[in-house]
Amino acid sequence: MTQPERTSRAAAGAQPASPITGKVLAVIFFFLLLAAVVVVFQYTQKQQDTPVTATRISHQRLTDNTLRLTYDVQRKDVNVPSYCIILAWDYDKNEIGRREVLNPVGGEEFTRIVADIPTRGVPVVGETYGCSVNVPSYLTDAALPLSDTPIDPTSLQ
Repeated sequence: MTQPERTSRAAAGAQPASPITGKVLAVIFFFLLLAAVVVVFQYTQKQQDTPVTATRISHQRLTDNTLRLTYDVQRKDVNVPSYCIILAWDYDKNEIGRREVLNPVGGEEFTRIVADIPTRGVPVVGETYGCSVNVPSYLTDAALPLSDTPIDPTSLQ
């Protein structure tokens, strides 16, 4: 019995790897790496340009439906109003309370704020979600009357 002859791939007609393929892969890898560096640079620049930031200091459960959160706010321009969103979480990491706190014009660049968050369950931890200088109108406008039309008592019967 004779065994079939074993031949190498090159002898069987397979082509050796082209040096162009390696160069193309190196160029593609270089551009992907360059794009990643640009994205990281832009992200860090954007984070540094944030006009207002908040940092959680501590939290304390006052009742089974109230969490007190202490946090520091840093504003680049105290002449611009801002607001921060603060959250309360339960044991299962569900958001059970949220509050938007207005930072009015004036004050110091660094301000420590203590705020109570009403919750719909037993709070465990509180945190700052974020801050913005784009204050919604419902935080700054005075309470508007619901209606200027007087109610006719006979229409209620």
